[in-house]
Amino acid sequence: MSTTKAANKTITSRIKSRGQVTLSPAILKAAAVDVDTALSVRVAAHKTTVPKGAIILEPLELKPRAWTKEDWAQKEAEADADIKAGQISKVYSSSAELIRDLRKGKLVKG
Repeated sequence: MSTTKAANKTITSRIKSRGQVTLSPAILKAAAVDVDTALSVRVAAHKTTVPKGAIILEPLELKPRAWTKEDWAQKEAEADADIKAGQISKVYSSSAELIRDLRKGKLVKG
């Protein structure tokens, strides 16, 4: 069982059979987080500002997805056009061969 102070009240949550904990709307509001916020979870190893063994949840700022579906479709179209125009690199027989050329700065076209 864990107890958290939110909005000057003590709120109790229980750990369920699958290890799930439900955070009340008051806790979410006090922590300024929304549903679907990614959290970092860690256990305090030493007594610092929190007791040893305290479970610490911290909101994470996730990077947005690098590509949207539209971006992906555009890049696929560009790749198709390059292939059609014959602008492709040689076929490498191994990853070691590719890495060797990358390190030498010589990616051969055609």
